[in-house]
Amino acid sequence: MNVVKNSHDTICYFKTLTSTNAKAIAKVKTCSGREWIWTEKQTAGRGRRGREWQSAPGNFYASVLQQWQLPKAQLPLFSFVAGLAVHAAITHYIGLNLRLQLKWPNDVILNERKVAGILLEHANQGQKSYLIAGFGVNLKQGPHLSEPIQREIMPGGIEELTGIEIRSHDFLEVLIQKYTAMEKAYNRDGFANVRKQWLASAYRLGENIKCSTATKQFTGKFETINQSGQAVIITKKGLHTISAGDIYFEKQDYAFSD
Repeated sequence: MNVVKNSHDTICYFKTLTSTNAKAIAKVKTCSGREWIWTEKQTAGRGRRGREWQSAPGNFYASVLQQWQLPKAQLPLFSFVAGLAVHAAITHYIGLNLRLQLKWPNDVILNERKVAGILLEHANQGQKSYLIAGFGVNLKQGPHLSEPIQREIMPGGIEELTGIEIRSHDFLEVLIQKYTAMEKAYNRDGFANVRKQWLASAYRLGENIKCSTATKQFTGKFETINQSGQAVIITKKGLHTISAGDIYFEKQDYAFSD
């Protein structure tokens, strides 16, 4: 392990880890500031809802660990802060001409391919609460999937889609800058401006979607996200809001149902 410190962050580099989020959780007991866990290779990367995150060579894997001193109800809102930071970091390299969008709740889509995902977790140590945000960014290539996936958005890599080569170490430096700026904006202005920025880059806002949560499935139009970060869906029976789950887009319109 190599450790680098600056005025705001500690960066811990590992050649190989099972999971940067798992390592971050293990470091909660000794965390005294904001720490970044960065590795070249993950052997057991994790995505949302217990899914595997396949870690292809040359891609980016890192997590940020920090003490959470705001109300716990605001923790989920940081997935949007983190998403905007990744969006800004990728834009730093590819510019504004390519279609880079944010899919609720925490995916980054480039030209209809998923190029990044974020896993938000929290941990407690005594009376203190900690935020862990994990970042997986396909700098080189998307994983080769051995089994069909339910969603229609296939993975892709930034370099294979654009021809732009990004080194993992360089991306980390840019991401830290963008994350720091977004965190400061959130702490200063609250979620309203974060929400506005997120909606400006929202993937397929206003389109028909299928929603799948732990308890139900329904279809409707993806209207917006509210001040709690929930997806707001208009169905034939009225408004629905979901705070956790999956949304799927199809080319054809869905028949409204509950």
